[in-house]
Amino acid sequence: MEAAHEYRMLMACDIAAPSGRTEQDRLEIRQFLESACRGAFHAGGMDWDSCTRWNTTDGCRLVVPSGFRKRTLLDRVLPGLTALLLSYNEWAAEHLRIRLRVALHADEIHRDSHGSASNTPFEILLCLLNATLLRTAIADAPNNVPIAAIFSQRYGEEIAGCDKYESGTDAFIPVEIREKEYNGRAWIHYPGSREVPRP
Repeated sequence: MEAAHEYRMLMACDIAAPSGRTEQDRLEIRQFLESACRGAFHAGGMDWDSCTRWNTTDGCRLVVPSGFRKRTLLDRVLPGLTALLLSYNEWAAEHLRIRLRVALHADEIHRDSHGSASNTPFEILLCLLNATLLRTAIADAPNNVPIAAIFSQRYGEEIAGCDKYESGTDAFIPVEIREKEYNGRAWIHYPGSREVPRP
């Protein structure tokens, strides 16, 4: 297999983990999160199993296959994931409730001869995921908001004018990110919520 460059949507998520969780707690939460992601992708018309995925201690990273519209993640998958997390959080014990940071980016990735994907786009994705403004957005979110999402300038530009973009109840707030590999505009929002982020 020859090395190749492919243009793809990238997504990363991390659980905002409070202290005091046991390893068994983390395992149960990770298992539910994977099930919820699978369900949200399926409901949005996207095949979870066709994504290239890497699990992490408190989340995952993934590459979406070609052929899907970028707005699908914003319009259908993330709001669907919000609904599933809200339902879960209603009955879960307080220390098991999930709040999630999500980052979206789109760029050309490099696949080597073994099929592994690596390149600067993943560094950008993780900079967005770990951005202070996103951490603040989820920390300050009301209890009925389980997800704070951020997407890059490139992702926003490619969904036809993000500054004027509307998606149901979502509000997209432009922010300037100045962290490590990313220096530019991004957008933060609470998927499927009428609440407005105030990073």
